[in-house]
Amino acid sequence: MRTVGPHFGAQCWGLQLEASRVWVGDGTIDTVWPDWTPELVIYSLMPPYQFNPRYRGIPHVVDTVDNHFYNFRQEGINHYFLAHLNTPVMPVEKPSDTWLPCAYDPVAFTPSPIPWSARQFDVVMLGAMYPNRLQMVGAMRRAGIALQAGNGEVYDQYRDIYHRARISLCLSACGDVAQRIFETAAMKCLVLTDACADFAPLNADGLVIYQNILEAVEKVKYWLANPAAAETMIERSAAWAKPHTWDARAQTILNWLAANPHRRNQ
Repeated sequence: MRTVGPHFGAQCWGLQLEASRVWVGDGTIDTVWPDWTPELVIYSLMPPYQFNPRYRGIPHVVDTVDNHFYNFRQEGINHYFLAHLNTPVMPVEKPSDTWLPCAYDPVAFTPSPIPWSARQFDVVMLGAMYPNRLQMVGAMRRAGIALQAGNGEVYDQYRDIYHRARISLCLSACGDVAQRIFETAAMKCLVLTDACADFAPLNADGLVIYQNILEAVEKVKYWLANPAAAETMIERSAAWAKPHTWDARAQTILNWLAANPHRRNQ
């Protein structure tokens, strides 16, 4: 495998990444390796896409978790792997589309070793602080709920904070089932989330759904007061999330490639 593309450096979502976390590609889209030719070209950023003329005859696909925000369709792409099934922006609706939901890394995001009663935080919500999330954070704090929220941390620090959280508070950016749902379920937090259309086709289990900010506050209070019931929900959501790994998602792409050798970029 080779990776190519623009380098974004150590800045990510306003955070300064450690040097060891900075991605650097193996080349550009124009790079040609004399001893290596790809069997598949995968794009993950937005179009317009450049095509290396030396890779004609090789399938070109898009794999994105952002089809709830952007339309990725462009001439020359053979197939689209889209994380969100039901979205008005770019739904999974064509023969050239495959639904490929978000997932989690089972090596990085392991079950918390800390008992529910000994965890430091009642509620955690790490991520970009969109206006609706800031409203939620404010309501939780006014209600006297111990909350850890903000734009960060990442990698091991992200895992360590959620390992110390009883409840993972999720508020989607645009009705999307983000990877945070799978990650924090796998880390054995109680997942409290707004309603998302894709929960039903995902057969989501063990998630606690709220309809508005007031209901979210009340449900936090309820589950904190009922730890035994909360741990039952945690076991259900962890079991549901378990097969939803990035390895499984990658295998879906490889299965498509094996089943569609005739699909080629022209």
